[in-house]
Amino acid sequence: MGRVVRTVTLLRYLSETGLRDQITAITNRTEAFHGFAAHHPVGPGPRSAVSHRAGVTPRRPSLNA
Repeated sequence: MGRVVRTVTLLRYLSETGLRDQITAITNRTEAFHGFAAHHPVGPGPRSAVSHRAGVTPRRPSLNA
């Protein structure tokens, strides 16, 4: 059954210009998001924009030193 679905989908992709355009647009949008996300990481790590310790206030150096 999986091969039949794949074959029908491939034939639709090849024959329907609108479907190809829609898939291309969605793919481009996804690629753009991944490019954006690569430059603005979120989560634990040294390059993270939002750290896993977001609720912890960082220590400030003492002004009296």
